[in-house]
Amino acid sequence: MGILKNSDTKVTVENHKPIIDAAESLGVNFGCQNGTCGTCLTIISDGGSNLNTQTPSEEQFGLDDNERLLCQCEIKDGEVTIEV
Repeated sequence: MGILKNSDTKVTVENHKPIIDAAESLGVNFGCQNGTCGTCLTIISDGGSNLNTQTPSEEQFGLDDNERLLCQCEIKDGEVTIEV
């Protein structure tokens, strides 16, 4: 199991499953949920290497290394800290 967290809360997430529900419970807003709108663009402050690699949808946004579209993310293992 992985953990998605912000400065106040931790949510357990099953490895290799989408983290949308967990991220939403931490206050991340979602729009389209398929990587085209950018609403869920979030700063990953720690543990970014514990996420899957950027998807083609994310690559189109030209994101910095610490930015991700959380609708496209899965935790491989470990903890990931986001800024909300």
